[in-house]
Order: sequence, then C-alpha cells, then structure tokens
Amino acid sequence: MSFTLSGVAAVATNDDTYTEVWDGRGTDSEDCNHPEAGEPGRPIEDGWIHWVFSTKGESTGAELSLGGTGSGTYGPGEPLDAQVWHFYTPYFDLDGLDATVTLYVYGGEPGPGGGLVISDYCPGEVDDPTGTIWVEKTDGYDFLSGWEFTLYKSDGLDGWEIVVRDDNPQETNEDGELYWGNLPYGKYKIVETDDRLDNGWTNTSPGNGEQEVDLKEESIVERFTNVEKDEPGPDPQGKIEIVKVLLDREGVEITDSDVQFNATIYPEVEVDWFSVNDPWLSGDLDVGEYVVTEQVHSNYNFVSISPADGKVEVEEGKTATVTITNQMKPLPPPSNGNGRDPRDPTGTIVINKEVKNAESGDRTKEFDLTIEGPDGKVWTRTLTVEHEVRLSNLDWGKYVITESEVDGFIIPEPIEVEVLRTSQYKTVTFVNEREVPEPEPVEPDPVPEPTAPEPEPEPEPEPPLAEVPEPEPEPEPEVLTPEVPT
Repeated sequence: MSFTLSGVAAVATNDDTYTEVWDGRGTDSEDCNHPEAGEPGRPIEDGWIHWVFSTKGESTGAELSLGGTGSGTYGPGEPLDAQVWHFYTPYFDLDGLDATVTLYVYGGEPGPGGGLVISDYCPGEVDDPTGTIWVEKTDGYDFLSGWEFTLYKSDGLDGWEIVVRDDNPQETNEDGELYWGNLPYGKYKIVETDDRLDNGWTNTSPGNGEQEVDLKEESIVERFTNVEKDEPGPDPQGKIEIVKVLLDREGVEITDSDVQFNATIYPEVEVDWFSVNDPWLSGDLDVGEYVVTEQVHSNYNFVSISPADGKVEVEEGKTATVTITNQMKPLPPPSNGNGRDPRDPTGTIVINKEVKNAESGDRTKEFDLTIEGPDGKVWTRTLTVEHEVRLSNLDWGKYVITESEVDGFIIPEPIEVEVLRTSQYKTVTFVNEREVPEPEPVEPDPVPEPTAPEPEPEPEPEPPLAEVPEPEPEPEPEVLTPEVPT
C-alpha cells in the first residue's frame, strides 16, 4: 500500500513494514549550542545528527539506515515513549548522505506528520589547519650544518614575536636543513641568528638574513645562502620597474590603455616600450643610483615622475618602482571648422600577410583588400608577404577587412577589428593557403575488340622454266689424207 506524508511519497514493502527515503529536509538545522549538547547522543567533540520521524502511528519499532557519505544502521533513541521516533547518529558529511527509515507496523500504518527530517546536528570540533616551514642552508655550492635560525610570528599588527617552543631557535642538521612543524597558518618571519654572520660570513640571499613567509599550505621551503667574506660573491643587484599612469582631458585616470611610451635611464640601460597595461621591468642591475627620463609623447603632456626628478636607488634583491604620470593634451580651437584636433589620439591598423604551402614567387604575390570603416568609409589596398599595409589616423570604431579572391589560393574569412581610445594600435594577419588541386582521374587504355585473323595469301605460281636450247653438235674435224706419189 502507498501513503503520502506531507507531500512525501512512501511505500510499505509488505504488511509488516513501512519504509521512507529521506528527501534532504533539515540540512539547515545546524545547532552546536543545543541545550543538550554534550549529553548522550550529542557528543560535542565528534559531532552528531539528531533525526526525527513523525508520527509513530501504529508502528511498534523502527530503524534508520545510512548510506552515501554515511554508514551503519541505528535503532531509536530517547524518548522512546514520544509520538515520534528519535534517532541519534554520528555526524557525516550531509553532501551525499543517504538515509532510509523502516517502521514495523504489523498491519497498521504510520500516523500523519512530516516524515523523516534532521532535527538538529553539529559537525563537531574541527582542528585549525597547520603546516611546516623548512629551511635550507647553503654557501652556493654545499649545504651547511650547524647554522642557527629563529622563527617569529606576526602579532597581527606591525610587530613580530618569537615562537615559543622547544625547537626554536634551532640549528641545521648535517644535510643543511631544519624545520618547524605543526604551525598554525599565518604570517611568520625566519631570521638567521648564527654568530658566524659577524665573523667572516655574509648573507647573499636574502641579503638581510630575514625572510617573511605566509604559511597557508602544508609546507613551505626557504633557502638561505651565505659566503665567507674572503670569497667575494656576485655583485649585489636589483631591478627597476616603470609604471605608467594616464589621465584623460578631465583628469580622470585611464585604467585600461595600450598607448606606448619610452624612456631613457642613466647610467645607460636599454628600455623597451611600456604602457598602462604593460609596465616595464628591467633585468638585474648593479645597486646604485639611476636617473629615469621619459621621452616626449606627441599626444600626452608630462605631469609628474616619482621619485622626484626620476632619481631612483636600486637596492640589493629589491625592485625600485618609478611612476610616470601623463595627461591627454587638450583640444585646440578648431581651425578648419570640423572640430578635429590633429593631436587627438587616433588609431592605426597594421595588416600582414602569410602564405602556407608557398611556392616560388608567392612572397610578391599581390592580394587586394577592402577595408570598410565607420560612417561608410572604404579603403582599398594591395598586400603582399613582403610589404605590410598600414592605415593610420583612423577614427575610433569598427573596421571590417575583406580579401578578394585570388586564383590558386584559399581566401580567409573577413576580419573585424575595433579601434578604441584604450586600444589604438591593432595588428592583424591574413593567412592564405595554396589550393592543392585534386589529381585528375587516369582512364585506362581501351581494350581492343578481338578480330578474325586475316587469311594467309595464296602463294603465287612459279614462273615456267625457260627452255634452254640444246647445243648443236660440233662438226667432226676433216681428215686429210696425203697423196702418195706414184
């Protein structure tokens, strides 16, 4: 049979039992300050979950089974004579917890009510997280043992107080290491307090022999390096950072800008371009005084530089910051009636060409471009791999660049760029790829149809033999008989 309790569907598995699956109610009932906290069923240290099923109705027994993040089967708890069933279980993570209550009704059914719900719970006491601070001691080549360090903890204001424990201060072991474990998360300072610092040794990293750390993970490792004074180490060095601040014509700071500036530093230091979005940071510089001077910009007036006169002191292991402020130049009275200030910042678009599967001569192959800008303005340009196209003095707005078809090449989709006050310099690249022609199908040679064999020619009759005349007989020679005289 099926029941509906306060909108919760439940099913009796047979005539003697009734089961209901917890639908997640009561997860907002955390109450670690419950009046009965610490009593049986509600241990403060480990936490608890107090479940209630209402109402008993005609059931004479019940049990609660937990799954998911929970486990175990639990019988009813006090008060047993109430009209509802109470269950007390250990605390389990509620995210992913499953629960099923089974009532033994013996032919009856539960009474009306709200079904299975968490009445109150407490996760228990959670220990504060702790971590470990490690120290490695080296002379730049080998690890050093027997060096003393002392650990301090922030007092929450501007001061430091020593961490009171048996292993503070302590010395590095034979591997040049030491550590403080089980430290509550927070800010600490490691100080090298070895007597040898005043007797032939000096700090090189960190330069003052102190290192502040913010412990908010399981382990932090810091390395201290010292050298003997009679073995000079590398020259102490630091860095210079130049930060740009821009103001518009009304004096309001521009927080997003790629307008580029340049500066010179004496003694001679090479400076790259920098902007609001991209401050400049030097490489390692020898400690000492430097003077930073910004080059004149055509569209912005110089306002200030800090420190004064651009004089900055580079200290070992530190970065000295120079801040230069400029303001956009005011518009002059219009002289040509259109109100346009020739010094007012405008935009630039640079278009490059790249050809894949290039063949000989493709570097000078010409590609025609059409650029459509704001207010219907149109430009046409010819682009090659060797020669970029540059459009300057462009009004702010959107520009669509389209490339015309060229035989033998795959033409890319149009490119849309937007020139803004905060993004005045745009670079785009059109990438073309040579079309690879499909090979033409090769038709097989036709098979000749079989033909009847030609008849052999009949032999020509042999010509008759010429008659050879028989030779005439030669005459017999005449015999002369000599006359005999008488």
